[in-house]
Amino acid sequence: MTRLIRLIDSGVGTKRAVIYLVVGIALVLSYALARGVEWRGAGDIHTNMEIAATLLAFMVGIMALVRFYSKKDNTFLFVGTGFLGTAFLDGYHAVVTSHYFKDFIPSDLPSLIPWSWVASRLFLAVLLYLSIVAWSHEKKAGPARRVGEKTVYLFTAIFLLASFVFFAFTPLPRAYYPEIWFHRPEEFAPALFFLLALIGYVRKGQWRTDAFEHWLVLSLIVGLVSQAVFMSYSGQLFDFEFDAAHTLKKVSYLCVLTGLLISMSSIFRQANESKKELHARVKELEKMSTTLAGERDRAEAAARAKTEFLATMSHEIRTPMNGVLGMTGLALDTDLSDLQRKYVSAARGSARNLLSIINDVLDFSKLESGKIRLEVADFNFDQVVDHVFSMLATQSKGKKIEWRSELHPDLPRWLRGDGERVRQILINLIGNALKFTEEGLIQVSASHRALEGGEIEIHCEVKDTGVGISQQAQDKIFGRFEQADSSTTRQFGGTGLGLAISQQLVELMGGQIGVKSTPGLGSIFWFTMRCEVGEQVSVRDIGSPEQVTEPAHALRILVAEDNHVNQMLVTAMLEKHGHHVDVAANGAEAVEAARTAPYDLILMDIQMPEMDGMTATRKIREMPSPIGEIPILALTANVMPGQREDYLSAGMNDYVSKPIDPATLCAAIARASSGREIGSAGILSARVV
Repeated sequence: MTRLIRLIDSGVGTKRAVIYLVVGIALVLSYALARGVEWRGAGDIHTNMEIAATLLAFMVGIMALVRFYSKKDNTFLFVGTGFLGTAFLDGYHAVVTSHYFKDFIPSDLPSLIPWSWVASRLFLAVLLYLSIVAWSHEKKAGPARRVGEKTVYLFTAIFLLASFVFFAFTPLPRAYYPEIWFHRPEEFAPALFFLLALIGYVRKGQWRTDAFEHWLVLSLIVGLVSQAVFMSYSGQLFDFEFDAAHTLKKVSYLCVLTGLLISMSSIFRQANESKKELHARVKELEKMSTTLAGERDRAEAAARAKTEFLATMSHEIRTPMNGVLGMTGLALDTDLSDLQRKYVSAARGSARNLLSIINDVLDFSKLESGKIRLEVADFNFDQVVDHVFSMLATQSKGKKIEWRSELHPDLPRWLRGDGERVRQILINLIGNALKFTEEGLIQVSASHRALEGGEIEIHCEVKDTGVGISQQAQDKIFGRFEQADSSTTRQFGGTGLGLAISQQLVELMGGQIGVKSTPGLGSIFWFTMRCEVGEQVSVRDIGSPEQVTEPAHALRILVAEDNHVNQMLVTAMLEKHGHHVDVAANGAEAVEAARTAPYDLILMDIQMPEMDGMTATRKIREMPSPIGEIPILALTANVMPGQREDYLSAGMNDYVSKPIDPATLCAAIARASSGREIGSAGILSARVV
């Protein structure tokens, strides 16, 4: 009360503060004026009043808990639990003090009624006080230290159970003391906690703006006066003070109920306003969506144009590159002078470097658009490392490099994952080490650890003794088109995409990549990947171009290719291995040739005039056996995502990308020939299973 007076005097108080003062003073004065009134109630009236109080408390408790679960505010948790527990205690109080049960309880009514009343009031007062204590604690310690609802429920259950047992089996002491000023001094116990709760909520200050806490403060004032004034002066059961206190108890319940109703109605109003705002926003979004739809269509058209452009550029660049690499390869197999061999080798090396740049740009574009998908198969990790070493060792001429592989003895040699992408990552990392190391060591080490679900995590490191990388450069080398510094590009070349591609591939495999380096001492690039333990497969199943054997007999092969240089190249490659080759300049010629001559295999270019390779393949597959069963390999410069699936769905058995690697071509032919027998006419016939 003193604090409220100070608030008014200082100008901070509001109309609500005045209401609190008026209500408190009015209740005290009303008792002073009504004291001495001759009133005598009865047990039945008391029972009915307690039943009404029980229903009110139960309603308040349920509504407060609903409010709590809609907005996790612990004030509503304590209020809801307090009133719900009070409902049970009030109901118990009404039942055990009725004339139906008085013969079964060990205490007489003059003791049982006051003490069971005090238990209900004390429980509610303590819970309301604890609500302000919990709020203060949470404000200081933060939401993480919020009192859990299970703790509050457990406290309530223990208090209720103890009360029920206590009153049912324990004889109670007297409750009335007519010889002292206050006839029922036990009423000051709940009054004290009502007072402490009132002080706490006044200091909290939210009653100024929050409707619920305003009505809660009113309820505490009414509860305090009913306990400290009316009930403490009650001299006997059912007198004026007794019934007045019971009436004020229900008034205090109604105050809290009113606050809850106003609070919940405000939520509904806010929800309705939010609904209107949302409706208006939806209309705005509909207008925006119309605009965005046009933008999206343009963006999708741009994405399609980009994909088509990349596909076209891939085909148009790889087709002549196929001729350059193939013809220089064939030239190197002929008798050349030393000077001629030097020139041709230099041209072939330049073509390979150009192809590497093209591949990097295409790979990065596919990764950016999310078009790359991992292909899961069993592969031998040792063989992948050895293959990368043997391939890059040919590029280390003039350097004094020691190649070392240290794989942990427990590392499974056969893994299940995308072996080709692992090979690509190792080529990038080991190639990077070779580029910056003139003399010393390049070492690959690997280990693993078990994960949940049967997976393992591979940890692989590529160590070199090269020039090293500064800390500033380490922070950016995994970005696209990034080198350690501008002089790196001038001195060593490269697109700066290799590490960016490796990072995205590693992330696709569920791993991470990083670097540890000291300038002048070398670098350690590491990466992790998730995979499963694989099973050993035969050499032929591995599909390694270097290890797949050629067919036992020469084959009659039809090459459908419109580019004259590529016709010469593929013919020379195949005839070098003893095969007989016919050439068709387009898809229509290929269909007619397949119909009129017995072929063991068809190499089908995709983009050809008059009829493309996929259409020609479908027409051949429609022909009766054995023509319709001839193995067909796509021979294409198209390497964009999803194209392999398109070739297979058209009826092709496999594909070889351009520029054509002779070993890869031989391996594909061998795979296509496996499971078939050579007939007397030289035609591959299907083996009957």
